Amino acid sequence: MDINEKIRIKVNGVKQAGHVFGKQGKAALLFVHGGPGNPNRHKIIDKLSPLGEHTLVCAYDQRGTGGSYHQFMKDSAFRIDDFVTDIREWAEYLKSHYGVTAVILIGESWGSYIGSLAIKKYPTLFDAYVGYGQLVSMSKTLDAQYAALKKRLQGEKLKDFLTIAPPKDGKFASEEDASLFHSLLYPAFEPEDYPSYEEREIIPFYKSKEYALRDKLGWKYGVKRTSKALGNENQWVLDDDPRFGIPYYVFQGVNDFICPFTLAKHFIEQEVEAPKKGFYAFEHSGHLPAFEEPDLFMKRLLELFDDLL
Repeated sequence: MDINEKIRIKVNGVKQAGHVFGKQGKAALLFVHGGPGNPNRHKIIDKLSPLGEHTLVCAYDQRGTGGSYHQFMKDSAFRIDDFVTDIREWAEYLKSHYGVTAVILIGESWGSYIGSLAIKKYPTLFDAYVGYGQLVSMSKTLDAQYAALKKRLQGEKLKDFLTIAPPKDGKFASEEDASLFHSLLYPAFEPEDYPSYEEREIIPFYKSKEYALRDKLGWKYGVKRTSKALGNENQWVLDDDPRFGIPYYVFQGVNDFICPFTLAKHFIEQEVEAPKKGFYAFEHSGHLPAFEEPDLFMKRLLELFDDLL
């Protein structure tokens, strides 16, 4: 491995933490995590480190969370445009500091939304895009989840569900309806032996040696702050203008109910306009195929970008 550096740099006016590792060459993979507010550096190191044998890899903590958390950030520092500009500046840093000429952007869930906005706004800065847990429209996601859950539930749980009015314009009629809906949604679609959120997300994060203590405290305080400051999720829409100036690919888990598989498939196959595009189903994955089927994820990446990597 040529490079293995944990860095803190000023990005778009905010000090941000990242990890750059791998083989120095003409290309880099820039990972944009989901959440909002869930850094994934530890997962990338744990599951995707073999990518470093082929190319440079960069994963960073987005503003306001993990190693990029700052106690006195104002809500005005959490605009969507700021997250998008951060992506641009991370790509520019990779080019100027490490000498890469090609950057492939990889967006996870919420990161697939801001990542798609970034390549649309700065198409000459990036050479390709890959999304997983691909978001299309938060409003359509909620409608699809509601319809799927209605078909899935039985007995008393169905009776409880039927007390919830269908969402309208991406919203439930009350906080109580929203809370009940989500309490039914996850148990209905997650496998019976699926680890709890604490077991699969919280404990590995805090046990990881990837993060310093301040990074871990930044995740604890930043994840809620980031979501609250961003506000209305209904504004997160990509299918209103799905035209992109660079190759656009989606790796989607067949069992993804958080960003439904069928929505992502239709988005790519019927709506996206791009010089090249492709949709790849991951049969044994849910929302995060990068970490649920890492070997296949890396294989697909290397096959797609063999000429660059």
